[in-house]
Amino acid sequence: MDPLFEISDLRKTFSSGGWLGIQSGRKTIALDAIDLEIPEGCSLGIVGESGSGKSTLARIIAGLENRDSGVLNYRGRAIDDWLRKNRKAYLRDIQFVFQDPLSSLNPRRTIRRSLLAPLEALSNLNSEERQKRLETVIEEAQLEESYLDRYPHEFSGGQAQRIAIARALMLKPKVLILDEPVSALDVSIQAEILKLLRRLRKEHGLTYLFISHDLAVVKEVCSDIVVLHDGKLVEQNPCDELLQSPKQAYTRMLVSSAYSFK
Repeated sequence: MDPLFEISDLRKTFSSGGWLGIQSGRKTIALDAIDLEIPEGCSLGIVGESGSGKSTLARIIAGLENRDSGVLNYRGRAIDDWLRKNRKAYLRDIQFVFQDPLSSLNPRRTIRRSLLAPLEALSNLNSEERQKRLETVIEEAQLEESYLDRYPHEFSGGQAQRIAIARALMLKPKVLILDEPVSALDVSIQAEILKLLRRLRKEHGLTYLFISHDLAVVKEVCSDIVVLHDGKLVEQNPCDELLQSPKQAYTRMLVSSAYSFK
């Protein structure tokens, strides 16, 4: 079976800012020759310290950031072709859940309006069909119907993240990119959200790209892990194998740091 995503020699640099915003000419390498295949239905952890390139990789996959060079295919077609000819289809398939749910929700919109917005922008469903989809998703995300006519500031972090996950599900995506989705939450709430994510993946056959600096959290959700360091992919293995027998010094440091309390 062909992989869902094929990534080859992917590169991305950013120009460094200078005095008064004038570009200094210096380049920061965000991604350096990334090669990666992502099977459909997997739950892949993308881990590394801040600045390792993991969020940049996710944003490029989601079509939110342009790469400098390299191959990025989705279902055997270049992402450029998707975004040029079938942009809505691609954006329906690939949905993003961000670290801070409150900042990702429009404070001036009710939860109902926030949840319906993706359908209005990217689907051909009529009003009745959108309402049915809304009812299905709030049940799947274990949200109360009374939430719908309230505003984001009225919710706790855990409730807001459930709402953000529900919004991502509205278009029946194939892939969820989860960028540090529980790092801003209390430990007890983290466990509830991770349990929800495991159930949703099983029920819908979703592919997860789970970005985190926390290996202990990744272990709860992911079957496989890739490790990024300074823009390079330094190690890739099934989760249990990587945690038990890390091969690279950088990975050993991450594992040691994650489990040093034990």
